[in-house]
Amino acid sequence: MKGIIKHTGLLAAITIIAGLLLGLVHEITLAPIQEAKEQQKNDAYKTVVSDAKEFNVIDYDQKEADKIASASGKCTIDEVVEAKDGGEVKGYVITVTDGEGYAGDIQFTVGINADGQVSGVSFLSISESPGLGMNAREDPSFTKQYEGKDVEKFTVVKTGTSSDEEINALSGATITSKAVTGGVNAALSYYNQVLKGGVS
Repeated sequence: MKGIIKHTGLLAAITIIAGLLLGLVHEITLAPIQEAKEQQKNDAYKTVVSDAKEFNVIDYDQKEADKIASASGKCTIDEVVEAKDGGEVKGYVITVTDGEGYAGDIQFTVGINADGQVSGVSFLSISESPGLGMNAREDPSFTKQYEGKDVEKFTVVKTGTSSDEEINALSGATITSKAVTGGVNAALSYYNQVLKGGVS
């Protein structure tokens, strides 16, 4: 009986110490992880609106954003950033998450310049199949298809594009292509319906 009590006490002590150590490690690593995420976001902002020097997160209409994003599928608008240079609004960076990727959520930023054209797409989080859906991030020719286009909405095709509205699907990754396009469309819709009047 004493042996059982002794072992139980020892296990309890080990559990408490392990819990305290895990909590300490979490606290130590939390700040660097947050800093790395912020740096990744800032790098993405600069990638998608390259002619801006200042990026400010702005309040946005969450209710309208949810309505617009849901029309593009299983999508959310997570953040809206105003991109400026010397006080002049150069465009916006809209962060979206589309939940219809082949392997789950895909989060990325969409830059929209002062002319209402997509100026870039930069991925924050994607875990699609290597060599297939991951090519959305790894093959720049895919995201380049969105850039400089003055359209209301993009559609995905498999047989080659014939208009600005059409995006050629990644080979073997139509689901990923549609998820990214859904997110870009949500960002464009929010810009056109809510932000457009604010660009000068």
